[in-house]
Amino acid sequence: EAPMFELEGIASMAPIMVFAHIYQYSIPGLANPVADKKKLSGIFRSTAIFSTLAYTFIGLILGSNFGKNINQSSNLNWKDFTGGTAIYDIDNNLISIAWWAKAISLYVLCFPALDVISAFPLNAITLGNNMMVSAYGKRIHEVDKNRCIRTQFRILASVPPIIFGILQRQLGKITDYAGTTGFVIGFSFPALLYLRSRAMAERKHFSTVTFYSGYASYEFGAWCLFSFGVTMALYVVFFLVRDGLSYED
Repeated sequence: EAPMFELEGIASMAPIMVFAHIYQYSIPGLANPVADKKKLSGIFRSTAIFSTLAYTFIGLILGSNFGKNINQSSNLNWKDFTGGTAIYDIDNNLISIAWWAKAISLYVLCFPALDVISAFPLNAITLGNNMMVSAYGKRIHEVDKNRCIRTQFRILASVPPIIFGILQRQLGKITDYAGTTGFVIGFSFPALLYLRSRAMAERKHFSTVTFYSGYASYEFGAWCLFSFGVTMALYVVFFLVRDGLSYED
């Protein structure tokens, strides 16, 4: 049986939870087709609430069912799924399983890989485009139609993850360290962007209050958010390194 709560598990759970909710880099593309932009706040707020409830529900169900025997990638627990249709011989060797049980097992096992294959090109394209804009800055209009340059940046964005994925095949380790960046991406970077844009507005004597200003649109809150992201990232990295060293010993 698995305990309902373990304080030491926060270092493993927190970065994955944060990383699972990162989608702000896609907000411009997702928001563009929406005709009434005033509804965007409610749309994205509802999305965050729904995804949180969905992840929590799935986590509770899997944890209560598999307990401490759950794999780092929970779909692997369906490897021996039989649906109660397994037939064994007198030596307890498996003889046959219903075809539909095999189909369910295969689907659950393969779904994460198929899902990543479908999403990976979209993420690579987004990252490659952002890298190209950062590299060329104001001259982006001169090269944004250049297919060769655009392809080079997209390859640069997509090849390193593939190489590191070959070198490190344990999904749990990958999500532990990749999820750590979620604190910086989800908390620290947006706060820095706000502070930078606010400073620029003040320097040009623009109003710092815009249509998009909200309850969190103030300097102290931005610094708190930035500090929280950095602190949590360091906290998680500390425990990951500590656990890694203790495992090697």
